[in-house]
Amino acid sequence: MPRLTGDEPEYAYLTTTGRRTRKPHRIEIWYWRTDGVVWFISGGLANADWVKNLLADPHVAIEIGEETLNGVAFVDDQDAPAARRGLAARYQGWREGEELSGWATNGMTVGVRIDQRDAS
Repeated sequence: MPRLTGDEPEYAYLTTTGRRTRKPHRIEIWYWRTDGVVWFISGGLANADWVKNLLADPHVAIEIGEETLNGVAFVDDQDAPAARRGLAARYQGWREGEELSGWATNGMTVGVRIDQRDAS
């Protein structure tokens, strides 16, 4: 069982647009949000269908609890160290000074900048 911190729901539901079908593709996924960005890690790197979809069309929707957010996805070219640590702390109990897991170290960091009209 993940070691969650805070009052946020355990999972987010990320909806991308299918790159071939153009139909909505919804997945349940671990997340971490900070400063108007919701972060995810893809253990399957760019081979994950959801990543392929958002690379083809970066406009996505994210459901967190009763909240639905819209935004534009991006792959972080700076490797997003704060997002990696935040996700590892939230779901794997990581603490400063410990090594990050393989998932947190090697996965692809994907962020979604939330449309400011949706930001709380």
